[in-house]
Amino acid sequence: IKIEGYILSTPEEIEQIVQSIAMLDATELNIMISGNTILEQQFNDLAKKSIDISFQFLNETTIIEKNTLNLIRDLLPVSSQSGALSFAKQRFNELEDLCKGIQLLGEAPSRTLEEINKIPSVILSYIFYAALSTKHDDVSFEGIGQKKQIHVIPAILTTNNHSNITSFFPPF
Repeated sequence: IKIEGYILSTPEEIEQIVQSIAMLDATELNIMISGNTILEQQFNDLAKKSIDISFQFLNETTIIEKNTLNLIRDLLPVSSQSGALSFAKQRFNELEDLCKGIQLLGEAPSRTLEEINKIPSVILSYIFYAALSTKHDDVSFEGIGQKKQIHVIPAILTTNNHSNITSFFPPF
């Protein structure tokens, strides 16, 4: 299943898709979260602004981070929040380091921009994984732990063998 990332911006939207997946009659699912999210656009803008040495990217990063952490807090039960909050915080620390590097160089190398572009998809995929794992015991995040029946895969981590994935969300 391919889920367009832009529809995963509120706890209600994520919960609706989690419930839809719970009703599917399948023995194994691979769920790929694609990019094009508001979060991705915010990260791109942040990277471009970081070239200016006077830009205070920490202020803007804090706002984006706060919104993302609030999404996790609103979506997940308290008992399931710590892993997702920690994962997101680590990704925001990576973003901060990349932006500092851009600021020091005074330019944004394409490889650095690619790394920045990956972070929102990975965060969103992990948030979706965490929400799904509160409803299913047999869920894994690609690259973390042992693969089981339901796999949540950030679109940027996929290989060519996922090219035949059908998009179910949003519905046609």
